[in-house]
Parts: sequence; structure tokens; C-alpha cells
Amino acid sequence: MSEIAYILVANAGVSKAATIEETTVEDFDNLFAVNVRAPFFLVQQLLPIMSKGSSIVLVSSLAAHAAVGTLSGYAATKGAIDTLVKHFAAELGPRGIRVGDLRDLHSRSSRRLIMAASADKDGPRQANRPFGGGSISSPVRWLAAAMACRRGHKILSK
Repeated sequence: MSEIAYILVANAGVSKAATIEETTVEDFDNLFAVNVRAPFFLVQQLLPIMSKGSSIVLVSSLAAHAAVGTLSGYAATKGAIDTLVKHFAAELGPRGIRVGDLRDLHSRSSRRLIMAASADKDGPRQANRPFGGGSISSPVRWLAAAMACRRGHKILSK
């Protein structure tokens, strides 16, 4: 009997545009509860069923690496996600569980959303969606397939 390799994509998130002075403790706590605490404990709770060859994809953002408007609280959560990816990869890699992130990078020349997968060495892929909008399902499928194929697994979907 073969084990199933699962793909977990933690894509839930909230943002709130507010200056430092306008950000309340409640707003800040809500950002971290949804954007950081939830993915951390989702991974923790699903680890018992994640077998060798499984993949975990956390969704990050350009906001973690560049000043984007009045999103400092949100940006801090995405910086935390980037840190979680590094630590999860170090801890779960020896178990055969691949961890990567997907982030949006803004291209000023094309004004399009570029999805860059840290777990992939082939470089970024361009999506036909304006910055900040659209579905990430295609890039996630692509990333998950690339991660699985490197391990000799197939993606089964309906």
C-alpha cells in the first residue's frame, strides 16, 4: 500500500491599510492571528497525515520585502511567513516534506503580477493578472506539480 503525498496550500489572509498611528492593537492582533498563527497551527495539525513526498506552500507577499503603501502591519505578517517557510523547510525537509512559498512580485515594466516560487530554480512565472488581483490557483498547481515531480510523484486532480 502506497502513502498519499498531500499538498497543503495555506492561502487565507487579511490586510488592513493603515498608518502606524491608525493601527490598533486589535487590528494588529487580527492580522497576526489570520496571517501567521492560523497557517502555523494548520501545518502543525496536519503534519500527522503529511507523508514523505508531501508539499506545503505558504503564500507570502512583496510587502514583506518592500514598502508598499500603509501596510506595515500586514507586511510584518508576511515577513513572519517568510521566516516560517525557512524554519519549516529546515525541520520538515529531512522527513521528505517539501516547503516553499509563493509571493507576488510587481513588475513595473509589464504592470503584471509575477508569481515567484522560492522552491523552484526555474525562476518566476508571469500570470495575466493585474498586481494584487486574481487567482493564484494556476501558479500554486504549477508549483505543487514541480515540487511533486522532483520527488517522482504525480498530481491527481478532478
